[in-house]
Amino acid sequence: MAKQVLLIDRDKDHAEALTLYIRRKLFDVVISTSNEQTVLFLDNQALDIIIAHPFATPETAQYLLTFKKANPQVQVIITALKADLDEAMDLFGLNALDYLDLPVNSRALDLALARAGAQTSLLNRMDRYTGRLEDLHTARNLFNQLFEEVPCYIS
Repeated sequence: MAKQVLLIDRDKDHAEALTLYIRRKLFDVVISTSNEQTVLFLDNQALDIIIAHPFATPETAQYLLTFKKANPQVQVIITALKADLDEAMDLFGLNALDYLDLPVNSRALDLALARAGAQTSLLNRMDRYTGRLEDLHTARNLFNQLFEEVPCYIS
């Protein structure tokens, strides 16, 4: 199944060009150019990666931070002008996986998407292993409870 990508950018032409490039990498991409679309996609789509220009609209950065804290498995890649990159880094810190300057270099985007895929895969594996450990802990407790409640001698 292709990874779901939300591309947030105020420049529709730039977003469409990036979308064409990203779709060639076998990702499903949806574009948001307004606050309403962004909120709609964040609330209703199962997203894997968000590529966002945090200053696309005044509220975009706050929406992204709130969404990222509620959904830590979603990877955020920030795109910003070189002049705004430091401000974006100060604003997002470690909540973003990568920071790319505009115009986006295709090799940098490829690496960012690869890192996002690897990070998502790692987080999914960690969730599975955590679930397995919890199941083992529950089974161990049930096993111990059985031998505490049923006195028997094993020789």
